[in-house]
Amino acid sequence: MDNFHSDDALKYFDHPSDVWESKIMKKKIAKEWAEWIMTAKHWSSFITLTFRDETYPDVAKRLFQFLVRKLNKELFGKHYMNVVGPSYFSYILGIEYQRRGVIHFHVLVDRPVHYELIHKIWLTWAGIAHIKPILHFQNAVEYVSKYASKAGEIEPFFAKNLYSPAQLPLWWKEAMMISSKTEEETTDQLNVLP
Repeated sequence: MDNFHSDDALKYFDHPSDVWESKIMKKKIAKEWAEWIMTAKHWSSFITLTFRDETYPDVAKRLFQFLVRKLNKELFGKHYMNVVGPSYFSYILGIEYQRRGVIHFHVLVDRPVHYELIHKIWLTWAGIAHIKPILHFQNAVEYVSKYASKAGEIEPFFAKNLYSPAQLPLWWKEAMMISSKTEEETTDQLNVLP
């Protein structure tokens, strides 16, 4: 039943479109997303953003974009769009809908981000932020990609270039030290994709 293009595989479903709701297909979609995300960038931080109250998806996404703008403005000033475009960092936004109907985000980012500022902004505007450097690259990617198969969404954004501020803040330097320690492990994991 792994081959969904054959007519035999379709006999197990009431309608050909039902194949997309099958467990096997959902796993296949998650695996494809994971492989693509794994090779797209060197993801350095894993961020979980929760909402204290029920929040509509469009409002939640606007709050996330507000956070991205604040992070860019802090490093590159109020005219950051002229310098870096929409963002100095790339990200994969995994959107999860919990059973109780509340949305939350899982985000992979490829550049240092200001952890304390994220906590402060998100606590004020939305809920709780959990941020960690990625120590197990494949696990983080698989965790985010599984939401593509669970009625969630994945929204990627890729910065056009690698941008760094002229004056590196202390938090940036600390993040780069952690990132360089995990880069060797990440390279090893990329070579063992199933």
